[in-house]
Amino acid sequence: MFRFCIAVVLTMFGTGEMLAAEAQGSFVSGAVPGTVRFTGSEKSFGIGGRLESHAVLSDVAFDANQSGRDRLRFSQIPVERNDNSSQFRFNSRDSRLWFRLQRPLQDHDFNVYVETEFTDKPGTYNMFVRHAYLSVGPLLAGRSYTTFIDSAALPDVDSGSGPGEIFLKRGQLRWTQAFDNGMELALALEEPDSVINDPNSVINDPNSNRTSTIEDDQVPTIVSKLGWHEDWGQVSVATMIRELCWQQDNKHASELAGAIGVSGRLNVGVVNNIRFMASYGNGVGRFITLGAYADASLDSNYGELKTHPALGAQLAYQHFWNPAWRSTVSVGWSQASLPDGISRLMTERAGSIQANLFWSPVPELSVGLEYLHARQQLLNGQDGELNRFMLSTRYTLEL
Repeated sequence: MFRFCIAVVLTMFGTGEMLAAEAQGSFVSGAVPGTVRFTGSEKSFGIGGRLESHAVLSDVAFDANQSGRDRLRFSQIPVERNDNSSQFRFNSRDSRLWFRLQRPLQDHDFNVYVETEFTDKPGTYNMFVRHAYLSVGPLLAGRSYTTFIDSAALPDVDSGSGPGEIFLKRGQLRWTQAFDNGMELALALEEPDSVINDPNSVINDPNSNRTSTIEDDQVPTIVSKLGWHEDWGQVSVATMIRELCWQQDNKHASELAGAIGVSGRLNVGVVNNIRFMASYGNGVGRFITLGAYADASLDSNYGELKTHPALGAQLAYQHFWNPAWRSTVSVGWSQASLPDGISRLMTERAGSIQANLFWSPVPELSVGLEYLHARQQLLNGQDGELNRFMLSTRYTLEL
């Protein structure tokens, strides 16, 4: 991966320009924080990364093929448990590596950003792409956070996303228009896919829970977001329109769905803040609770999709005790309205609370302890609970 980043830098700058810049002198600060440029060059570039290590103690045991043993996965919290079971794990899956480049292009800035992370597939540490996009002025193309949320509203926690939190990255084409009064409007076409509950799973086994993800939808998701940025913080309101789709052989079913969401970050004093997000709709199911909810279910005749309206909310407060110590408390909740005839092992509601204490002796280093309590309830009334302690070490380095 390091060789890859060096190759990208050489390609972007051009070998001749690199040698000429070296002959002229040294690096100077780039146009974007965290970047540098050679003397005489207009191109700013940066290479950075994050090394993160977790020691995780859970009061339930997960199978070797379950990613929930390292990260929070509500649908994997067991509803039948052994009171004597527990599990201790080490992992470094949240370690990351990124590259960015910026240069002037006529009246706009041209930006390239690539960020990788370790895959969440159990038993592997292969790299996968988190973000990969380029932007020219107000236009962005590539993979990044869905336009449906404001990433500044995500809580500062390490143990995983809460049930009301949308933490999803999508391939997209986005236009963002800023206004003089602190308002900003974003319009995007995003990568579509649908998570559908299969009726065969209910017919053959009422206790099964089988869903399928349809990745060849024909209509992109349409997302809009209107935001306000002021000294007191920022707030955004977003809408989403999706076509839910299922197809197999010569059979096809589709349904129009939508959702609305509110997210933001409010300043409390100089550095403390409140972060929140809430969303509702029949097109938001797979976006919340880390995929615990399907978007829709097929009827037994494979002719109609029944959507699953869902509601999710997340609230977090971050407090800085002093420049070196900080804490975050985050609570979340979500619930889906499921139709008759669906598998009784589908998740119906979920909740969690997370609390941590982090110490940063220098800005690049954070060491902290976090507690997580999470719970899921199935449609058949069974409950599953998870208690987890996580000791985290994070070191961030930028060129």
